[in-house]
Amino acid sequence: MFAVVALLLVLLQPSAGAPPRFAVDVDVGMFEPEDFPEAVVLERYMPHGDMVARVERMIADGRCTLAGATQRRFNIVVPFALSLEADGTPNSVVVKEAGCVALETLVGQIVLAQLERGDFVPSHTEGDRWYVSEVAFALGVEEQAVAISREDPDRMICRAPRAELGSRLRMVRECRTAAQWQAFEQDRQQLRRDIQEGVSCGASCRQ
Repeated sequence: MFAVVALLLVLLQPSAGAPPRFAVDVDVGMFEPEDFPEAVVLERYMPHGDMVARVERMIADGRCTLAGATQRRFNIVVPFALSLEADGTPNSVVVKEAGCVALETLVGQIVLAQLERGDFVPSHTEGDRWYVSEVAFALGVEEQAVAISREDPDRMICRAPRAELGSRLRMVRECRTAAQWQAFEQDRQQLRRDIQEGVSCGASCRQ
């Protein structure tokens, strides 16, 4: 069915002493619609800043070489599909080949961790069914927030690490959803207008 390389992935650090609920093979390969008949679309999972940082390190150390992606700027979307029984038991997971084993493994780990937490709730009542979704990692593309928010306002976008205000040593990474970056930029533009109006108005505004 798939041109795949099977990967058996370890879950992201389960609770101490608690064995994982599921043992699921994760396949990496082609991702054609006919492979997932009548698939249900799931909302995207949005990685936290530390997940974006892991992808940043993959690019920095050469484990991932992706077109248009650099250590300081990338916008990567990796689709995945999972087959679920009506009771939520997973049968298999397929991650679309991204051209980077480390990235594909990370996406597989994220999906398995979601399964372990019970994040995927099936909407069908009999048999098994395919569900498809995506994992998105974005860094340094906050200026694209308006375009991104049209298709996914909840996609997390991280700004490349910058020195913390008042500190030359501590670097901070700021992450917001695309919709939040859009609102943030609108607020900044309004602040600039308010300041400019105040400067132009001068003393007459204080009378």
